[in-house]
Amino acid sequence: MDKAPTHLRTILQFTTISFWLYVAHADVYDYLMPTWKINEETCLDTCMEWEKLPTEQEQKRIDSTWYNGKAPSNANNYCAMPGGSAGKFECDGCTKDVVTNSYAGPWCYCKTPKNGHNHTQYCVPPINVPEQINLQVADVHSVVASFVTREATVPSNKGVPIAYFGDSKTNLHKVPGITHHYKHLSSAEGMSYSLHFIKFGNLTKGKTYFYKVQSATSQLSELLSFRAIDYDQPKFGIYGDSKSPLLFFFLLPFLYTSGSNIYFSGYYCTLLFAYSGSLEA
Repeated sequence: MDKAPTHLRTILQFTTISFWLYVAHADVYDYLMPTWKINEETCLDTCMEWEKLPTEQEQKRIDSTWYNGKAPSNANNYCAMPGGSAGKFECDGCTKDVVTNSYAGPWCYCKTPKNGHNHTQYCVPPINVPEQINLQVADVHSVVASFVTREATVPSNKGVPIAYFGDSKTNLHKVPGITHHYKHLSSAEGMSYSLHFIKFGNLTKGKTYFYKVQSATSQLSELLSFRAIDYDQPKFGIYGDSKSPLLFFFLLPFLYTSGSNIYFSGYYCTLLFAYSGSLEA
């Protein structure tokens, strides 16, 4: 049997991918945050274990906030952002502060709330603990590690953040960085909030590196790793927060003709695809 004409195969593949994209959706997964704690100003004791709530009705209600309809086996009584309800009722230009939607951060189920407060309560962040650690590509041979810390008081300008960095877990050297104190958010949260940035340069493409970070006043983070980008391999583009599957249909002709591999990641149907060429005209 003769093969179908090229244009017919293209149409069939395009239609198949279009249908798959339309029915696919990206989800937020359950996220445990054990370093965050219950607010002692609103709760008399502690967070309850997620699987041992006081009534069957409450257990069912809270179970529904988790991605798989129940808390993960390692959730214990940790503060968390359950994926089944995170971001619910939110949209561009509107807000609805509901604790079980993790609107203002992680939460837990307080065993004995103080008068005027509910069992479901927001947790408070840890002091002097590196959080939100991530990497940003700076150039072909460099990335920047960034993270945030909260402090009881504004840190001195004398100290700088430090990373322990190297190509071996047992051979790490110090790399200094810079700190920016975030006044606006510090005022909103009632504690010092700082952003830290440390550059890792002279990277070899495709090589694995190890690092851990700390601010001038914080504890040391856990040991993390990353692989330096190989610019000879396919690159990545991200389209996020579209809230509409229609965007996918506009992107598909480009994705198909560029020989791309398509992936989904994140919330509001973030589209992540690998492309073989350049996005520049």
